Amino acid sequence: MSHNHDHDHDHGSGEDHKSELLNAKVGLIVGIFFLTLGSSYIPFIMGRAKVKNLLTILAVFTCFAGGVILAGGFSHIPHHAEEAFAEYFADIDPEGQNEYLHFPFSMTIAIFTLLVLIAIDKLFIEGGFQGEKGHNHMNLSSHADTQHKHTSNHTPDVEMAEVETPGNPDGGDADHGHSHGHGHSGKHDELHDDGNGKTHQANVGQAWLFLVALSIHSILDGLGLGAETSKDGFYGLLVAVLAHKLLDGFALGVPMYFAKFSVLQTAMALVFCAAMTPLGIGIGMAVTSVYEGAGGHLAEGIILSVTCGSFIYISLIELIPSGLCQPGWLRLKLAMVFLGWALLAIIALWV
Repeated sequence: MSHNHDHDHDHGSGEDHKSELLNAKVGLIVGIFFLTLGSSYIPFIMGRAKVKNLLTILAVFTCFAGGVILAGGFSHIPHHAEEAFAEYFADIDPEGQNEYLHFPFSMTIAIFTLLVLIAIDKLFIEGGFQGEKGHNHMNLSSHADTQHKHTSNHTPDVEMAEVETPGNPDGGDADHGHSHGHGHSGKHDELHDDGNGKTHQANVGQAWLFLVALSIHSILDGLGLGAETSKDGFYGLLVAVLAHKLLDGFALGVPMYFAKFSVLQTAMALVFCAAMTPLGIGIGMAVTSVYEGAGGHLAEGIILSVTCGSFIYISLIELIPSGLCQPGWLRLKLAMVFLGWALLAIIALWV
């Protein structure tokens, strides 16, 4: 009798656990959508407010987000992916004699995902836009990098200026925050210019490039959240995803600002990208609900491993390099990388 009571209690706790996660995921679908969409309009607001040193400030927070994502990719997700694969083999082979039991499926799939994303980036995304090869999608300073190259082609009445950055405490003249125009007046933040040293066609191409790249990444972000069945694993992954969703939206908003699409075109593009992470969450939830038992554990392990690879890609290929390549405040940005990594790594002790 007592055994049946304990069984019913455990079953009830499991149902409460599933219900709590389901409610959290549904709420997250709505929350992440509006978070990403709202952050996409921040560059438009800041452009009107004439905020100075915008890209330098963004670079500091980009480095912090990169550290957080890096810790998520190495300290949180692999452990839960390995647990899912272990549960899968326990379901299909309770005796533990399967010859593939100890194969590192999680990291193998993660590294494969990492290499696939690099290949897609180089062959299709960058290669699909003329003049954008070698471009880092999150490197917003690239808007200013071409300005020196264009100054000789502009007439004297066109003002050219680079992004003004604060004094560099690390020494050196890395910022080059001065104008090279011909009799131009003072300098101002690049978001206040009618142009950014690029042609309209180049700005439009870069805006579409950001849209495609960030949409792909956003779907992968959502897959892991939707597939996660562990409460601790879900909330640990949630911290990592939320840490860079704000920056993802902002990163898309800047090239959209320069592309000068119509209000309707801009809104449609930003809404589309904002919906990709919720879409990924929905796909992850659907897959793990359709495949229960051994199939569900296998699907969870695969999705979390793919998410791990995408996190490593986003942190080491996109966020951290783009933040560090923006001139100025190098030591602060390196410290923010370590701080972001350390915070989420410490959180891994409990979740």
